[in-house]
Amino acid sequence: MARTVGIAGTLLALAGMAHTQQVSLTASPPRGATRLTLYANQDLALVREARRLFLPAGTTEVAFSWRKTAVDGTSVQLALPAGVRLLSAARPASQPDSIVWQLQADAAGEHEVLLRYFASGLRWRPFYQLVLDPATGEVRLDGLVDLTNDTGQEFGQTTLELVVGDLSLVANLARDALKALQADPNQEPPAPAAAGAGLSELETYQLPGRYDLRRQELVRVRFREPAVATGSLDYRLDEAKYGAGVHRFLVLRNTTDAGLGTTPLLGAETRVRSTQGEPLGTFTVPYTPVEEEAEMDLGVVREMLVERRVMGTRRTDLEYDRIGRVEGYDDHEDIEVEFRNRGQALVTLAYTDTIPGVWDIASAEAYEEQDANQVVFRVELQPDEVRTLAYRLLKRQGSRNRLGPTHPR
Repeated sequence: MARTVGIAGTLLALAGMAHTQQVSLTASPPRGATRLTLYANQDLALVREARRLFLPAGTTEVAFSWRKTAVDGTSVQLALPAGVRLLSAARPASQPDSIVWQLQADAAGEHEVLLRYFASGLRWRPFYQLVLDPATGEVRLDGLVDLTNDTGQEFGQTTLELVVGDLSLVANLARDALKALQADPNQEPPAPAAAGAGLSELETYQLPGRYDLRRQELVRVRFREPAVATGSLDYRLDEAKYGAGVHRFLVLRNTTDAGLGTTPLLGAETRVRSTQGEPLGTFTVPYTPVEEEAEMDLGVVREMLVERRVMGTRRTDLEYDRIGRVEGYDDHEDIEVEFRNRGQALVTLAYTDTIPGVWDIASAEAYEEQDANQVVFRVELQPDEVRTLAYRLLKRQGSRNRLGPTHPR
């Protein structure tokens, strides 16, 4: 005896037929366990929801409709338990936003089926809240995410997972994820990770608990538990790179030794305030794998004053061309830099002088040459300390360039 059962709506609704007599059931079976997998920078979510259906023995038709919802109809699939087989699948011409499956059950009874599909309209934005102790560099990092449901349907008591990583790796995410769905309709596939190589750079965040995602409602959830970590505060003066003034950088090392290092840091907006409640600004932390570090420029530190002065100059070793015009010479400059720490914390400052052309330097202070045209001094300043740094530069000009650097006299 063949019977027909239909499933309609984004929720499942049943209709039965025995011989020529048709009976309609208006009740929709409620969702069971529902899981959503959301992908970074992709308007794409993998929806997996369990439904319990009473199926009579024999052949049954089951229909699913996604009218007025943001479901990708090409991805809809039904996974079946043991004792239930899929005979065929078709889309009625009169109902393009639906699909009808023909199933065969060995025995009458209640069966749990798994409905899987992709949907758009589940948008999420991660951000960090960071509290910084300016004296020690210790931070408290809290990871939150705002979710907005514009799919046209509601998801109750839903588990969530977020897939994040290097965005260049997820260009073909939808295509490869759809292949994973189509691989075997009777087996639960893993959530698709990404296309191409470098999958180790991706990370899945399983959010704790269950959530009710109502239509057009914003929900804020925590994607990682607050962590107390040890950062470092770097002070840098490099006008060529950062502009005028001493800039303070917060450096976070994503390692277990520093209090992090269990998962990558998302590329996310970070709202920073001090332990005294002072807002320090909003910054972007780049995607940071484990064992690497991220840094934020917290801006100019008003308590640090630096003045660079040219104390003396002279020109030597003039060279002339055949008609007596100057074609090369050496410039010598005596430089003093005064550092003043008006703050209440110990500061280690990296002072960078950018020097174009061919040059050399002499100083009683330790320094390091960086790249082809930079020299870096590291100066430690106690609270209220004033310190002066001195060095001498030699700059080759014109035809003197051929001689290269030489130690200034």
